[in-house]
Order: sequence, then structure tokens, then C-alpha cells
Amino acid sequence: MALDFTLSESQQVLQKNAREFAERVLEPIVEKIDRSADAWESFLAGREAYRQTAQAGFAKSFIPVFYGGAGLTVLDIAIAAEELSRADVNIPTTMLANGLALYPIIHYGTPEQKEHFLRPFADDAAGDLLAACAFTDVAGGANFDSPDPAGGIQTIAERDGDEWVITGEKHYTTNGTGWDKKGCQLYTVICRTDPAAAADDGGRAQELAIMAKVYCSETATTAVYDCMRLVGIASYTKNLSPLERIMRDAMAFPLYDGGNLGMRRRQLHDMFRQPGYDSMLAAHGEVPPWET
Repeated sequence: MALDFTLSESQQVLQKNAREFAERVLEPIVEKIDRSADAWESFLAGREAYRQTAQAGFAKSFIPVFYGGAGLTVLDIAIAAEELSRADVNIPTTMLANGLALYPIIHYGTPEQKEHFLRPFADDAAGDLLAACAFTDVAGGANFDSPDPAGGIQTIAERDGDEWVITGEKHYTTNGTGWDKKGCQLYTVICRTDPAAAADDGGRAQELAIMAKVYCSETATTAVYDCMRLVGIASYTKNLSPLERIMRDAMAFPLYDGGNLGMRRRQLHDMFRQPGYDSMLAAHGEVPPWET
């Protein structure tokens, strides 16, 4: 059966609105964000634009309608994020990092937890609230799924009465500072509850998602570099061409969200080595034999 990539009428409207918003709100602040003296000033330079992102409803797009959000599908969110990122990658990253931190609650939280944690973000029309997913240990994140308990995630959560006590260190925690450098309103912390237990392979990322991340991130870098080669040395300057800035943004994608070499390709190679591996299983949406 042929795949139909035609956007629905509502998706086309969403795409148009996101594109117009990016041109009107994000494009005018790109240079200010890029030329800021340091990372903190760069982050704050986008504060007003993020406020408008929240007012436009993009910031709550991933929250279910039942809890006050827009309830967009993953595809809808991708369409909007693509248009927003075409103008500037920073503000959409702040927005999507919120979603990354809230997704475990959306998918696995109890009704009470969802009401308590999701509703405030859905009601936040000013974009004051930020959430952060604390994933990467200071000692490293590429080996998070190591079968050796001495490797992988070393941030430990231990039960103490009615509370969990978390011990460990995290970094690269997008949105973690909050808008005031005093911390964001919600942290989702990836940790282990049993220091002696190996990683659970049942939570292995799916094959097609990993392939998409690797292919798209590396294609983006290659495409920008080809454009720079066409333009020549002028593309390497900040004043004569936007390509230098775009390349800096593009180069981050193969490195973060699970580095392609350190993590994502290694995960794929582990799958390829499994007995009974069949490249068509993922395409058909079937569970591979080693995860049954």
C-alpha cells in the first residue's frame, strides 16, 4: 500500500500559522540571540518570544485536551516545530524540552499526577513555567543502557518512607535554570532504583526512531555544508551569510539527544546482531523476537 504524505487541511493550517508566527516573532530576534555575550544572555534574549509562543498555544500543544492542552499528535507537533525552527532553533528547543520533560507524566502518570503537573503548564499563557528532563549523568550518558551495573546511569533513587531520595549529578539539562537562574518549575530525573541491577533492554528505543534521528541529523549537517561549499569562504563569516549560524545549529543534532556514534548507531548495531533480526519487522510495526 502506498504511503500518502499529503497534509490534512488542519495540518496545512497549522503549518501556515507556525510559518507566519516564525516570520513575525522569531526571525526578528535571531541576531540578538546569536550575538549575545554568553549562553545565559542568549537564553534570556528569547524570553519575550517564548511568551508569545505560549500565548499562541504552541507551548501547550503536546498536553492532552483533557488537562487543558491542545492535544496535538506527534506529527502535528513535528510540522509546527519544523516551521518554527526554520527561523530560529532556540525558542522551539525550549518549547520541545518542556514537552520532553512532561511526556513521562503524559504517558505514565496517574490521573492525579497528570492533573497536578500538566494543568499548570496548560494554563500558563505567559510562558513563565519551564520543565527540564535531567537525563545525562555528569560521568556520561552514551552508555545509559549498559548491562553492567557499574556503567550506565549512576543517579540513584532510593525509597525513604513516603519519599524518594535522589543521589547523583546531571548536566546538559535544557531549561534547568528556569528564567531566573533559580531552577525550573519541574524536573523529570532519569535514575535507577536498584544500583545492582543491569539496564532493562525492554525499554530499548525503537529501530525506526533511531534511524530517523541518525539520518535526519546527519543529512542536515551535510546539506548545510554543501550550501557553504557552493557559496565559498563568505559562508564562514557572521556578517555576510547566515550559513555560519545555521551550520553551528545543525552540527549539534548528531551530537546531542543521544550522540549518533556514541549511542544511536551502537543501539542499531546491537539490534542488527540479535538472532532472528529482520529489517522488515520494524517497518511492519512488529515486535522483534528478542523483545518478546
